[in-house]
This record gives sequence, C-alpha cells and structure tokens, in this order.
Amino acid sequence: MKLLAREGSKYRYSKVIISLFPKHTSYVEGFFGTGAIFFAKPLACYNILNDNSQFIYKFFYYLRRNPDSLYKKVRDAIIYDRIINENQDKIEYMVLRSLYS
Repeated sequence: MKLLAREGSKYRYSKVIISLFPKHTSYVEGFFGTGAIFFAKPLACYNILNDNSQFIYKFFYYLRRNPDSLYKKVRDAIIYDRIINENQDKIEYMVLRSLYS
C-alpha cells in the first residue's frame, strides 16, 4: 500500500528489505516515513513506529483516529485547487480565496 510519496521512500525496495527480516514478534521502525515497509509486511505482535516529521505524524494520527475528517480535508483541498486552477483571473481568485479562508 502506498499512501504517500516522499523523497527517500523505501517503497521500491520493500520486498527485498522484508525478505531480509528474520522471523520476529516485535517490529520497531525508527524512520517511519511513508510507512512503505510497515504496510508491506505482515503485522508483528508488537509494532513501534517513530518519525520526527510533524506532517507524517499528523497524517497518520488523523488517518487512524478520524479518517472521515482527513478525507474531507483532502477532498476540500483538491476541490479548492481545481477551482483556483480553473479560475486564473486575479479578481475571481481573490473572491474565491476570501470565501475559503
């Protein structure tokens, strides 16, 4: 599963990396990033995930605790982006921006 695309993602190499793992009951991910390895492997009994990126932390926090809210925010951002791209005129842009700010 690929939820995010970020520089340094191990998504392309996940199968190779996971094939090197020994059998385990605990899994610790020090640099969670996009979660490419975690989501590609079977769950361990105990999983500890860490990342110092606030974006990553907040994204997965909301995904787990309030997925409907996250979905709405992403959907609204996509709609807003389309509106802006379709309305390049400066006056229309400023009016639309004031409506969504």
